[in-house]
Amino acid sequence: MLPSVANFAAMRRNLILAYLPEKELRSICPHLEEVALDFGKVIANPEQALTHAFFVISGVASLIVNLADGASVEVASVGREALVGAGGLLRIPREIHTTLIQAQGTAYKIEIPHLQKLFSDCRMLREAILRNLYVQTSQMAQTAACNRIHEVEQRMARWLLTLQDLVGGDKLVLTHEFLAIMLGTRRTTVTLAAGLLQKDGIIEYRRGKVHILDRKKLENAACECYHDLREFLDTIPFQPNGNKN
Repeated sequence: MLPSVANFAAMRRNLILAYLPEKELRSICPHLEEVALDFGKVIANPEQALTHAFFVISGVASLIVNLADGASVEVASVGREALVGAGGLLRIPREIHTTLIQAQGTAYKIEIPHLQKLFSDCRMLREAILRNLYVQTSQMAQTAACNRIHEVEQRMARWLLTLQDLVGGDKLVLTHEFLAIMLGTRRTTVTLAAGLLQKDGIIEYRRGKVHILDRKKLENAACECYHDLREFLDTIPFQPNGNKN
């Protein structure tokens, strides 16, 4: 479904689109199509050519690297701050990672050729997308360091905090399999880490659902990566209607 001007409020839930002055947003509007992001849906992978990019409105998308031995690890989780599929701007035919919907929501998709032209013509859109790409790169760098240095319990706490921030609630749908992908570890290790957090009264975990019981204790259980990245993101000027000229 193509959006109308009346949909501006919904479109501005995405922080890239929220950054744009009304003139630029109007120029983008005819090229956007609202789509559902269903849980478990793959919207990009290395085997598929990039045809569309997605401005996420709600929900969470996970960027996952799959290795030749069958192992998988999540390198970033993105939400309404993101544009998924931005590699198409550089005429990169495929993503190196798989993008999987981790929490259902909605997005506005746009065909890559239209995005390329708008990126060239619209200064504020270009600025907002480049800023978002830098944020994603920074998140991936922090994740790489975290996965190398910190204990699995600390990393699980960090990921749960990140997901809670993106989802906006204290109940998360997370299977053992997906937690293992998030943390780049075995399912048995996930069981042990979740058990420790549950024993301390921080979370309740059963049947693929995590209920965060004590946010403050979860923050204390997380490594410094969550707080460092959160402080960094708070300095990024993603402001609704950022420039109105």
